[in-house]
Amino acid sequence: MKEGTPDDKIKSLEDHGILRRAVKGRLPLGRAIAITGKPLSETVIEGREERS
Repeated sequence: MKEGTPDDKIKSLEDHGILRRAVKGRLPLGRAIAITGKPLSETVIEGREERS
């Protein structure tokens, strides 16, 4: 098997659809997502109480 350069291997993986190049640009702006329900800490406490 013939060894190629890392760039050749990356190109081959891209051609087969296994790998995608990273986008060189700004990342999309992250926004907070509101989650309804009781706090996670309460859920954890209840789970611990049930197991003990």
